[in-house]
Amino acid sequence: MSVTLVKPASQLFDLCGHGKPQLCKLDTHEHCNHEEDKVLCGTIGLKGCLNHNDKAFVKAYKSNCMKLSCKVCLDRVCTAKAMKATKRIEAFKMPDNRFNKVRHVTISPPPELNFDRDYKTIKEYAIKSLKKVHAGTSKSMGGVLIVHPFRTDHCGLYKRIGLHFHFIGYVNVDKAKVSKLFKENKIPLIKDLGERFSTFKTIEYALNHCGVAREDAVKKFKTLTWLGCLSYNKKIECRVCKIKIDDCVCNDKDNECPECQMPLRKLNYYGKMSLNRVSDKGEWIKDEKLIQHLFQNYPSDSC
Repeated sequence: MSVTLVKPASQLFDLCGHGKPQLCKLDTHEHCNHEEDKVLCGTIGLKGCLNHNDKAFVKAYKSNCMKLSCKVCLDRVCTAKAMKATKRIEAFKMPDNRFNKVRHVTISPPPELNFDRDYKTIKEYAIKSLKKVHAGTSKSMGGVLIVHPFRTDHCGLYKRIGLHFHFIGYVNVDKAKVSKLFKENKIPLIKDLGERFSTFKTIEYALNHCGVAREDAVKKFKTLTWLGCLSYNKKIECRVCKIKIDDCVCNDKDNECPECQMPLRKLNYYGKMSLNRVSDKGEWIKDEKLIQHLFQNYPSDSC
């Protein structure tokens, strides 16, 4: 008789921020993907606005691979992904005002499932269970599910196997139903941590110790899964500009000129003076010699 061994679900993931720095685009040409135009994560670059006659707005930035696995970029990636997820959640117009509060819920499948069920089955079980205890229609439930393969050990390190999920979004958990179904072993442990006063901070927290697919995994699973009325097959538009929320740049003050509100472009500096003093907050430069050696990057014909 043959026996099929199931690889523990937690072994499909590493803890975020434990990978090596990646090569990412230098951004000398924003659409270029040549190997020679790539640098290690964290390399300082410049972006700014040269649309003004006697001055230039310039700010420093660090190259970012946008991978949760990268130990150099982790904090910036968590912030960027949390901002993007928050925009998606807050852009959705809930038809029923009873369910328009963003809540934080944890779903913890029994530990033994980690060893005798594949990850896809465990995740589907968690999602179905959450939908089962939602007191409302499918149109009033939706958000992002973030996988956590580990829990803290006695030293406070995320090394203890303990696959669970964090859900942040719109849901109305029926606590009486949770208690009843859990006692009957029909659902995993579900905890409603309550309404969130900062959706962004909650998602950022959940991302800073999430699971990321192992590099050597045969099948790689995503860290974030969008559910229900916020799933990616649903069309969600920005309430201001009315375009797809993932393409919206409204309120992106960090990447626009504070005077003319034009998007900041990546810059090259070919002068001899040091620009290490340039802040990541941005500043106005009025030195003519400096400005003469600043060039805006445009896509090259060779790229």
